[in-house]
Amino acid sequence: MIPSRRFLLIAALGLVPAVLAVWLPGLFLLALLYFAGCMAAMVGSYLLGVKPEEVSISRTVSPRLSLGEPETVELRVRNHGRATVRFQILDTPPVGWEVEGLPVEVEVRPHQDAVVTYSVTARARGRFSFGDLYARLTQQPGLVVRQLRVPAQAEVRIYPDLREVARYEVMARRSRLEDLGVHRSRLVGRGTEFERIRDYTPDDEYRQIDWKATARRHRPMTRVYEVERSQNVFLVIDAGRMMAGKVGSLSKLDFAVNAALMLAHVALKAGDRVGLMIVSDDVDAYLPLGKGAAQFKQCLELLYGVEARLCHVDYRGALEQIAIRCKRRSLVVFFTDLVDEDTSAELVTYLRLLRPTHLPLCVTLQDEQVVAAARRPTDTVAEMYQRTVALDLLSERRRVLDALQRLGAVVLDSAPEELSVNVVNRYLELKYRQLL
Repeated sequence: MIPSRRFLLIAALGLVPAVLAVWLPGLFLLALLYFAGCMAAMVGSYLLGVKPEEVSISRTVSPRLSLGEPETVELRVRNHGRATVRFQILDTPPVGWEVEGLPVEVEVRPHQDAVVTYSVTARARGRFSFGDLYARLTQQPGLVVRQLRVPAQAEVRIYPDLREVARYEVMARRSRLEDLGVHRSRLVGRGTEFERIRDYTPDDEYRQIDWKATARRHRPMTRVYEVERSQNVFLVIDAGRMMAGKVGSLSKLDFAVNAALMLAHVALKAGDRVGLMIVSDDVDAYLPLGKGAAQFKQCLELLYGVEARLCHVDYRGALEQIAIRCKRRSLVVFFTDLVDEDTSAELVTYLRLLRPTHLPLCVTLQDEQVVAAARRPTDTVAEMYQRTVALDLLSERRRVLDALQRLGAVVLDSAPEELSVNVVNRYLELKYRQLL
């Protein structure tokens, strides 16, 4: 039982005769009687007011949430009593999440219910738990507040942001993938097996025009050839210390995971086989090559809880495992980060294990702060030193990328925010050029 603000204001009026009792002693008894009356009114309100069993509060939240995306949490309130009750509810989402809209307040009439919402944004993948619900209940005359704790423990899993995958599917059905930055012409490919004839688009090559169909239909028509299916795409994600760095509210590893899932979705839709490996100082997880929706779910379950470890990555062990387990030619997509020649020397040395059997695609994430420092005009000596260091880092990074290309690897150096689209485009380009 907690005295309400209204009760405290009413009780404070009794201080007037209590102060005047210094000069008029008879008012002291009046003040005591007033305070006693206030206390009796408060106790009566508590005893006759709403009971815990007359209300119910529950939470509805999806057990699977997306990383970095605002998610709505519903709180359903039910009043089984005979008087209108005002609820002030505080939930306990996992520590570190961004929360908007708490506490929530709602007034519920007798034998009615109401639904209120607030939003949460998770900043890390994995398993988390919501705690109990806490509520404060008041009703007329509003002299007392009853505090209530509702057991509501619930576990949720935070997965990589799958809304990007959903947007890809919607745009693919509407033939508007270019709105996402995906080049539509590369989706068609340059295979040898005839698939169909469709209307010509400005992205099509002239040699693909079917002149007989164009003459019959009196408008340009294009031959579409099916790209070879059942190719291997093996995703390798670096979960070492270099991927723990933050880019805004997400880590570099988060961006790599999102891009890997998007690429897995597109490759599986194209009929390719997809495998997955997570590496740090050891091979942390391995998923053999597979096809279909079930394979994508396994990739998702394997990636939702992966965390960067503060350790050096065993590039040799990872690349040897791929060379041993994948005998058929595969596109090996290695998501990592490169800083300088010393830290990347091992990757450059052992990447040759994949050639010439496999086609390595080394995907690296740019450090936007270093790029910005290298481009920023300098007005002071300190800014000049910062720009010099940034230019040296970018120069070393460029030399590492050039060394990878000389070994026969395909290199994609991308800003983190554009990583998913750029990876998909590079994969489609490689299929289009029949390099797999």
